[in-house]
Amino acid sequence: MQQGTVFGDYQIVSLLGSGGMGDVYLVDNTRLGRREALKVISGHGIDDPAYRDRFIAEARTAASLEHPSVVVINDLGIAPDGSPWFTMPHLHGHDLQTGRYTDTDLIRIARQIGDALDFAHSRGIVHRDVKPANIFQLKDENDGTARDTVLLDLGISQAVGDRSADSGFVGTLAYSAPELVDGRPASPASDQYALACTLYQLCTGRPPFAHAQPATVMLGHLRRQAPPLTDVHPSLAAFDAALRGALAKNPAQRYPNCRALSDAVTHALAPSIR
Repeated sequence: MQQGTVFGDYQIVSLLGSGGMGDVYLVDNTRLGRREALKVISGHGIDDPAYRDRFIAEARTAASLEHPSVVVINDLGIAPDGSPWFTMPHLHGHDLQTGRYTDTDLIRIARQIGDALDFAHSRGIVHRDVKPANIFQLKDENDGTARDTVLLDLGISQAVGDRSADSGFVGTLAYSAPELVDGRPASPASDQYALACTLYQLCTGRPPFAHAQPATVMLGHLRRQAPPLTDVHPSLAAFDAALRGALAKNPAQRYPNCRALSDAVTHALAPSIR
């Protein structure tokens, strides 16, 4: 959509970015007189009325979640071409796809995003696509200092999950638990695994099984152990052990919840920042 295009109560200001799920625009909410972000979903399934009804139902459930580390959904609907869309606050900061993070950062991210996931899981919602691109580092608008981290697209990946039905896979392979690679359903345990993969990347600069060939990544999730973090630095042995508890191939052998993972991460890293 071009600048100035009117989309219901919203006027397009600019394109903020594009991804596998669709395009994100900066928009003016002409009814409320404020700026928001509008995401338009594209891909498989948008021509199916049942898919669109399911999106609305599940996105409404997600919109009912109120948690300090969850980005709220302000509005949602179906565009004339059948594409689902939703709006959310326009955030100041950046996602976690680039950069390296301190031990203090890792503790905060593990705690805040883990708490958000546990909150969603307690209400029957699984994210399905936890990854650095879906975690946002808020920054102060005035001085640019880092503030809290928040989770994006909670419930939306679940609502649009069937759009990937042709490939039989939902999510992002680099962060996908073995059971998802094996075709089994997403669960709180698979979200926990993805959070551990994300924390691994924030420490090392790459996910545990990074490779150009998808089959090799799948094999890594299914059968191999992640390269030890002590290969990066010997001081990371305790952090490595904390993440391995969430990277277990068998979901029943992972932590009981994400809070237990974040507690392990805090215990492993806190001595280094005292």
